[in-house]
Amino acid sequence: MKSIVFLIFSCSVIFLSCSKSKDNAVFVIEGKVENPEENFIYIQETTDNKIVKIDSVKPQGKSFQFKIASKENTFYQINFFGKQYGLFVAGPGDELKIEAEGNRANGNYKVTGNNDNDILMIADAKVKTYQESVAALRSQFEQKASIGDTVGQGIIFSQFEQLTNLHIKNCKKLIDSAGTSIVSISLATNFLNVNEHFDYMDSLAQKMTKALPNSKYTIKFAEIINKKKNIEIGKHAPDFELASSDGQFIKLSSLKGKIVVLDFWASWCGPCRAENPNVVKMYSKYKPKGLEILGVSLDNDKIDWMEAIKKDRLSWLHVSDLKGWESDVARLYQVEGIPATFILDKEGKIVAKNLRGAELEAKVAALLK
Repeated sequence: MKSIVFLIFSCSVIFLSCSKSKDNAVFVIEGKVENPEENFIYIQETTDNKIVKIDSVKPQGKSFQFKIASKENTFYQINFFGKQYGLFVAGPGDELKIEAEGNRANGNYKVTGNNDNDILMIADAKVKTYQESVAALRSQFEQKASIGDTVGQGIIFSQFEQLTNLHIKNCKKLIDSAGTSIVSISLATNFLNVNEHFDYMDSLAQKMTKALPNSKYTIKFAEIINKKKNIEIGKHAPDFELASSDGQFIKLSSLKGKIVVLDFWASWCGPCRAENPNVVKMYSKYKPKGLEILGVSLDNDKIDWMEAIKKDRLSWLHVSDLKGWESDVARLYQVEGIPATFILDKEGKIVAKNLRGAELEAKVAALLK
């Protein structure tokens, strides 16, 4: 997911024991690294998707200490010699203890000293358990597939869905337990799909805006949610204008009066290309009745884009700014994966999203009755 970004790392272990801080404008870290090196340990912060170094020290034996100025609770990353990384939250007056191996990416890692980091550690353990269970089911699924056991595959897929639903349920409980901590934003961003859990995320954004209106994490999260609101079902589709494949400019609003399928795709997208034959058949059947499709390509190369249109026989309207994932329209519509579709009624309102195959055709047919 392209998203706000406070990743939960499954990391190594360092032992930090903190002394009582007398300065409320700083936080203190005192720790031990089990495998020290003659190299630096860094404290870093992720800002605008860039890693910014805040401070660095060399361990004294196995011990090290940081004392860092802080105005608000913030997510930091600790970097052990470029080999092991760990996430933690700290703010003014905090005293943290961290334990780490320090010499391997998946080594033991533990942070204590405040409730935020306790929750992060629980979340990390839950993610590991879930990933292990998914890996086991995937292995079983592939085994069933190798012998053509479709019934067995169906059973395993059902088990996967149940496992995922339970994981999501447990994640929401953990997010709720974080209250109005910035950790709740991190967990929600990393665990939940905004489109699938929009109401929950919207409620969280409102709660955080009330509790921490000036936090950079709250501001960014609320901005994402508010943009999502603009493309929710029932909203008028945001207008835009892009160059078409033949050099003309097409405005989305010029298609009002028709049922429009706004289709985000790319020549390099396998699932998009696999779906194209179904869309071609649907377009041929319903274009005379008032259907229009506007394909928005996330290609960078115009030749690739043109060749895909020709090869797949895509006779509808096509536009692109040829910026790939940096497409302004993709950002406007918060597209995080393709294919992505928005179905618009004759007034230009969004009535459905991300339908494919028979479901997409059934929705178009119902709108054209």
